[in-house]
Amino acid sequence: SLGTQVARFGNLIFKGTYQFDEIKNRTDSQTVNEKIKIVSLMVSSTIDTQDKYPYPENGFYFYGYYETAQTILGGDIGYTNIGLDYKNHVTLADVHTVTSTLKLGFGDKTLPLSQHHSLGGQNSFFGTRDFEFRGRQLFLASLQYRVKLPITFFFDSYFLARYDLGSTWRVQEQIRFKDFRHGVGATLSFDTPVGPADFSIGRSFLFKNNVPGSPVVLGETFFYFSIGYFY
Repeated sequence: SLGTQVARFGNLIFKGTYQFDEIKNRTDSQTVNEKIKIVSLMVSSTIDTQDKYPYPENGFYFYGYYETAQTILGGDIGYTNIGLDYKNHVTLADVHTVTSTLKLGFGDKTLPLSQHHSLGGQNSFFGTRDFEFRGRQLFLASLQYRVKLPITFFFDSYFLARYDLGSTWRVQEQIRFKDFRHGVGATLSFDTPVGPADFSIGRSFLFKNNVPGSPVVLGETFFYFSIGYFY
């Protein structure tokens, strides 16, 4: 990789990758084992004006990239992959913070399984397991409310509530708004010396018009715990 810093809050990076990806079945499923060589070029940019981490109160974060892999470079497969991740924070009365998130991913029909976009987990989509959904296309929009609690349990503590909307698809032709999954959840977070300690509960649901008498299909209730910084 090589690049340059842009002012004090951003960068522009050019990256070349030569790698071997291998996928093996952990169970006797119908998924085909895959081992391919990928040679790709990527350009990405990060802009970060968040005032602090991991509990930003104001500012925004942007990360976008364009990646292309070509057989002419020596790889086994060619594809194009584009991604975007955006977060914006606004704080009112010093303790109430609203965060809006938008995450997009677009890959063409040759994007291999190892490079698919993923969705799911405590920090991604409430009511799902980590990386539960994967696809060449991804859409995620979230709205989060965070309040700093007036009571200190050894460390500064926060309460968070978040609503998630999104899904993944294997091909563009499958993208339909009615297939979007919804997720809601809440988190009690402590600002410990080793990073945030988060205790969360979440559940996902779908709207299904073809289910008589019950248009809402509820998923499982998930409990989450994590400690340390999220990478």
